[in-house]
Amino acid sequence: AIQNITIKGPTGNMIYKSSPVCYPDTIQFSASANNTTLYTWDFSDGNTVSTVKNKISYLYAPGDYLPKLILQDSLGCKVSIVGSDTVKIYDVKANANITGSISCDLTPVQFTDLSTSEDNITHHYWFFGYNDSTDQKSVSHIYKTPGVYNAYVITETETGCRDTFNVPAGVQILPKPEINIAGDSSVCSM
Repeated sequence: AIQNITIKGPTGNMIYKSSPVCYPDTIQFSASANNTTLYTWDFSDGNTVSTVKNKISYLYAPGDYLPKLILQDSLGCKVSIVGSDTVKIYDVKANANITGSISCDLTPVQFTDLSTSEDNITHHYWFFGYNDSTDQKSVSHIYKTPGVYNAYVITETETGCRDTFNVPAGVQILPKPEINIAGDSSVCSM
């Protein structure tokens, strides 16, 4: 005799964007599920959240995560669904070194981007405090006019993450000192 066995319980899948995102962007999760009364979202970072709704957004710290979803029906039957791909959260921390931030005019000031990221850094946008800029990791710049310039660098990664580092106290350019030597030239003729 043939007996039909019916397996009850929830079914479904988890949907989310798996391409890399920049911190502090949130990841939107949703579930396409049948026969489900409770969704338990395991974000793979030590945090879980249970909801009756099939959608949730979550803010990860930078890192790599493989989320999972536990579907539960009204009888308490549970089905676990592992995410289809790793969630990658990137961050960038802009930082720089400036050599000669207090200099005389026409003296080169050296700017070096020391930014860090888990992602590839692709751009180092230096702004020198007036209508002049460049996209280089390290650059020497000459200021032609005395003054205080609010220089900064915007670092951008391959994913599009950005951060800005402002040069503390700006770049101060002093006028070259003018030296006048006055004396009696008769002391030189002996």
